[in-house]
Amino acid sequence: MRESRGGVLKSGHMSLADTKKEFIAVRTARGIAGRKLFEERAPDVLRQTVLAALADEVEKERTLDDEARRMMETARSEIASGRVDGQELFRRIRRKLAEQRGIVL
Repeated sequence: MRESRGGVLKSGHMSLADTKKEFIAVRTARGIAGRKLFEERAPDVLRQTVLAALADEVEKERTLDDEARRMMETARSEIASGRVDGQELFRRIRRKLAEQRGIVL
């Protein structure tokens, strides 16, 4: 089954990642509302706001991963020869980029 835009499968079901995001958003929204930290004036706004924040964080990580992969291209021959562990290099680059940009992984 292929995924269409927005993470909803063609069968009409959400992907596992979107199901997790929905679960986290609902749980977070309930926690915030339950503690009276936010007064929701329109139904479902808090959940949608949390979902948007999660989507933003996912996009930041995706951008970070893409840049780390581009940076790894310079070490391609060292990785191929076994002199450098590609996975470890990726993790280090990613961690450094996140630190420079203030992104919490």
